[in-house]
Amino acid sequence: MGRSLVRVRDRRRSVAKRIRAISGQRGRGRESLPAIDRLTGEIAQRAKRTVREGRALLQKLRRVRGRKREAAKVLVRRLEQELTAAEQILAQTDQRLSGQRSIPNRRVSLVDPDARPVHRGSPGRAIGFGYKARIADTPEGFVIADIPEGGGPSDGSLLDGAIEKARRAGINVKTVYADRGFATKAGDAALSRHGIDDAVIPRQGRASPRQQTRSWRRRYRFRNGLEGRISQMKRKGLRRTRLRGLTGAQTWVGGITFSHNLQRLALLS
Repeated sequence: MGRSLVRVRDRRRSVAKRIRAISGQRGRGRESLPAIDRLTGEIAQRAKRTVREGRALLQKLRRVRGRKREAAKVLVRRLEQELTAAEQILAQTDQRLSGQRSIPNRRVSLVDPDARPVHRGSPGRAIGFGYKARIADTPEGFVIADIPEGGGPSDGSLLDGAIEKARRAGINVKTVYADRGFATKAGDAALSRHGIDDAVIPRQGRASPRQQTRSWRRRYRFRNGLEGRISQMKRKGLRRTRLRGLTGAQTWVGGITFSHNLQRLALLS
């Protein structure tokens, strides 16, 4: 009895060609949208064919018996996850091409279902995909870092939780040094709730007279040291989580924070 073969065609070359064409359409304004939609639809059609071939391969793997059955089970589980994610993204693509430009809580990553678009604030890389980590350090160099929630919350909304967490850790918080992203109504409310009236946070827009004083500028330069701490944490692994999902990302950041603080404690001992 002959064996039936399942072929999965490699369509990366034709897809890459259309992705490059989409990149060429960027920056031309709204008149480029029809061309982008057409190219996106062509990519989606190729992806749907690949998914159908993947489903056929999945059915064949489920029929494997004998010594290879356990290995096939692992492949079936992984392939099922990948195909389900691809089908979800293709369904979103169909919605977008039908005219629904905004899709709430859409999936943006094949490998991480909880990843969200995050505004980075950098002109060259304005949007990233993943999680927003909250980092605070003390004058001694100890760090409190976590991912409080999914999505891309505003900086100001994160300030209250950062102060609360520091105080639960036994830190006597007398003042707060932060960048202008925390100078919001939510940030002001957090400072007021914790009784902190001497924060060093530049205001949005034109600088206040207080920000122009020599003492305030000196203290703000001290705050700039946190940028070096963020860079240090990124080099230790904070730049990219190796664990998937929100819980995995929180675990990853917690482990890096714990190891950093142990190293710092050893240096100060």
